[in-house]
Parts: sequence; C-alpha cells; structure tokens
Amino acid sequence: MKKAENQSVLLMIIILACANTAVYGLPYMKGQFYDIMLDALCLNHTQLSALFSIFGFVSLAAYLLGGLLADMASLKKIMITALAVSGFLHIYAVTIPGYYSLCVIYALLAFTSVMAFYPASMKILSGLKLDHGNGMVFGIYVALINVVGILVVLAGAGVLRWVNDSRFVFRIVSGLYGIMHFVVALLIALLFKEGEIQDAQREERLNIEMLKCVLKDLRVWGIVGVVFFNYMLQSILTYVIPYFSQVYQIGEEIILVISILRVNVITILISPLSGKIADKYGSAVRVIEHTFIMAAVFGIVLLGSLFFPVSAGTAVAVVLMITAAATAGKSISMVTISEMKIPGELRGTVIGVVAFLGYSPDAFFYSVAGGLLDQYQLLGYRVIFSIFLLCAVMGSVICRCLSFLGRRGT
Repeated sequence: MKKAENQSVLLMIIILACANTAVYGLPYMKGQFYDIMLDALCLNHTQLSALFSIFGFVSLAAYLLGGLLADMASLKKIMITALAVSGFLHIYAVTIPGYYSLCVIYALLAFTSVMAFYPASMKILSGLKLDHGNGMVFGIYVALINVVGILVVLAGAGVLRWVNDSRFVFRIVSGLYGIMHFVVALLIALLFKEGEIQDAQREERLNIEMLKCVLKDLRVWGIVGVVFFNYMLQSILTYVIPYFSQVYQIGEEIILVISILRVNVITILISPLSGKIADKYGSAVRVIEHTFIMAAVFGIVLLGSLFFPVSAGTAVAVVLMITAAATAGKSISMVTISEMKIPGELRGTVIGVVAFLGYSPDAFFYSVAGGLLDQYQLLGYRVIFSIFLLCAVMGSVICRCLSFLGRRGT
C-alpha cells in the first residue's frame, strides 16, 4: 500500500479516535473517576451504578437502530450531529444536575454514542486497511483513544492534586470532554470524506431475511460469546477502584494513578501489540483465547486476596495484569467477524447483533454489582470477583469452539 494511502487511513483513524474519546467521555469516566463521581454527584453505589445501567439498557435498542440509521443517512452528518448533542450534554453535566436529570443525560448519551456514532465509526473502520491488515487498524484506533483520553485524565489528576475537591475535578473533566466534542466536530466537517466508504457499504442494510440468516449461524453466536464475556471482564474491573479504596485504604491520588495505568497506559501499549500478533498469526480468536486463560489465572489470585492476606502492591500488580489480558482481547474482538469469513453483505447486520448482545452487560451488570456492594460490602466483592473468574473460563471455552467452527467454515 502506498505511503499516501497509509497516511490517509491514519488520519481517519485519528479523527475517529478523538471523536470516540469525546462521545464516551461521561459514560466511561467511571474507569478512572469512580470514587470522584460518587462524591461529586452525592450518590451511593446503587445510584451511580444505575446511571451506567440506564446507559446500557438504552444502548441495547440503540445498537440495532444505529445500523439502520447509518444506512439511511450520511455518516458525516450523523457523527457531527451526535458530537454536537453529546457535547451540550457534557457541558450541562458541569452544573452538577440532580440524580433524575443525570438519568436523562445518560439515556440521551446512549443515543448519541451508541445509536449514532458507534455503527457509523465501525462501518468506516471495518473497511480500512493498513499494510499490516485490519487488526492493526483496530489496535491503533483503541490505542489512540486512550492517548487522547489520558491527556484529559492527567488534567483531572493535576486539578485533584491542586485543589483536592471532587466536585471541581468532575466539572473540569466533564467540561474538557464537552469542549473536545465541538473541536472534533469541526475537524470532521472540514476533513472527513465519506463517499467511497459509504457507497461500498450501502448494501449492508439490516433486514429480516439477513437477521434470520445471521441468527442461524453458529459462528455469530460464538463471536457474541467472545465479546460478551470479554466485556463482562471489562465491566467488573470498574469495581477495582472502590475495592482498593475500601479494602486497602489507598488514597484518591494513588488510585487515580493506578486507574490511568489500568485504563489508558496499558491500553496504549497492548492494543497495537495484540493487533500485530493477531495479524502475524492469522487468528484473533486464538489470541483472545490465551487472554481469557491469562485473565482466569490472575483472577484466581484476585479472588484469593479476599480470603487470604495479599499485599496492596501484589493486588495492584494482579489487577494490571488482568487489565492487560482483557484489553488485548477486547481490542481485537471485532476482528473475529472478518476472521470467521462472514459474508460481506451480512457484516453490517452481524455488527448490530454482536454489539446488541455482546455489550448487554451494560444494561444489567452495574445495577447488580452496585446493589451487592451497598448491601454486602466485602461479600459483594467476593461475588463480583467470582463472576469474573467464571466469565474468563467461559470465554476461553467459547474461543476454542469458535476456532473449530472457523476451520469447519460454518
């Protein structure tokens, strides 16, 4: 591939990565600022987790509807509109609205990010290739999301160190995400060219016949399982923040540093590497299988830390290793669609189905986990980490089955 074409692809990846960081800013702020959000918004675990579940529940319908929207309208107009609306919602969050207003905000953010931005960006990314293949496209994309995200998080960390005021930190971070929306929307309006990409994928419409064909394909259900269990691992890792603060009494500043390492730095390093390995060995499924096994091994240690004395340093190291494994799997999970040789005319539908079912933990898990922690405290962590171990084991088993289905071609 010519150097100019590679540069064009990289520019598109950078623009989409910046847009992704913006639209998912408030919904995914929990990864680094869980305790700060808890304090700044004056919520308990159940209420804060309910916000995440509202976002996830609305997202379920949004994933399928988004595929139709991306086929009926200009991808460029969809993304600009989504960024503008989401930007205003992030700016409004700076005012620290009440709980019920936050519920509305999180529901609306599901439409802007999941129904509008996600399917449009996935369609574009799935059609891009670098010299190394499609795996590197997704690996670089995920890494760049975190490069941009870490700048916002570092700004929040600096403010926290300066004023040590959770509410002020929340306002600054939410405001930065809000401003980023409008900057990226302007870049898309000026630089983004969609013609060839959208024309090439115009036929990938979601219809009943395609949906029936997809739902009968065992490979699709295998991909759903891989995405679902990997996403469960990611969701459960959200609760290592309160786990460190409550069980090990680690302070907010240290936890924020750990969160930056866990959510951003590791992702920046691991995502391109996992994409490169998947391209080199020609199988994202086998790579993901090994990440599940690695997560299971370290998950045993994490669960054991609630029964036997384990130092804070060891617990942090274990969580970082688990994060590396889960991130490696997540960053290339959608590559399995092309690896399983799903027909091109069905891929748009498959993306919608996989996203709808695979990301469904957003709709129920956070409410369950938040209730467990509020009601049972330490026992709640034992249940949550046991679920983590079960998901890691199930994910590895499904990967093995999917590899067999891929070889068999059905």
